[in-house]
Amino acid sequence: MSPHVSILMSTYNGEAFLAEQIDSILKQSHRELELLIRDDGSRDGTLALVERYAHKDGRVRWLAEDNLGVTRSFFRLLGLARDTSAYYALCDQDDYWLRNKLRRAVATLERCPSDVPAMYFSRLRIVDENLRPSRQTRVPALFCLENALVENFATGCTIVLNRAARDLVLRNLPRECCMHDWWIYLLVLSKGRVFYDAYAGILYRQHGRNSVGYDRHLGRRLVQAARRLLAREVSRFDVYTQIVNFLEFARREGLPDEIVRLCEDVLRSRHSIAARLGLVLRNGGVIWQANPRGTIEQIRYLVSGALG
Repeated sequence: MSPHVSILMSTYNGEAFLAEQIDSILKQSHRELELLIRDDGSRDGTLALVERYAHKDGRVRWLAEDNLGVTRSFFRLLGLARDTSAYYALCDQDDYWLRNKLRRAVATLERCPSDVPAMYFSRLRIVDENLRPSRQTRVPALFCLENALVENFATGCTIVLNRAARDLVLRNLPRECCMHDWWIYLLVLSKGRVFYDAYAGILYRQHGRNSVGYDRHLGRRLVQAARRLLAREVSRFDVYTQIVNFLEFARREGLPDEIVRLCEDVLRSRHSIAARLGLVLRNGGVIWQANPRGTIEQIRYLVSGALG
């Protein structure tokens, strides 16, 4: 019998594209699934649409609760999902899943012992609001904790966890973090196994109302990042707070001393660009090597302390 997968979707005023997304999930070639939808306080026709799907297909379950925001909503969904599922897939409301997306994730995770926390994530095919393709996201250069502390490669809507990884996250919910996917990526990378798939199984719809979007143009990303930093939205200080929480996790879970020291070094370098540059160099340049084109995450990491 195929392993059961709980697909976890958080909705918020998502009526425009939600039907296409739900249809693509229910047509997955991996049939042993349920779709658990938590509505985060929608004011459009989202709830009525979800209720119609739940009435037609018993694999769809839903509940409506007060607004928590996307990060807390997904952590809440992880806790609400059935404990007996083998895998847990995070899902956005406005994308489109290709038919074998889930089957590939399950086949990959099946290679890992069930008691080892494991996470799958994949490349994305960027499309417009009418699902016309434009490009694919770049393939990450490497996966290591040195880089993961300052940059997240794992886009939430592609993440699938095994039960051990889900339990690890639920035991270690943070007081604060930048985003749920980044926190999950850090935890599983440090305690288990992370699998990346260069196959883009999701059409990642960009329509101007995304909670988090993707822009390949470096100039526009620089401008957007500068605005966020000056407005103190999603700033590097959020990352430092996340690292404080991760350091507590590392000590609590008994992670190796070198991981604890790395976190401590990053936190000590908060107010010094020179110290941060030295930290990069002392780690063999591994953070910078992950982004040879000098992408925005590294630029923000190096300049952020000066903005405080």
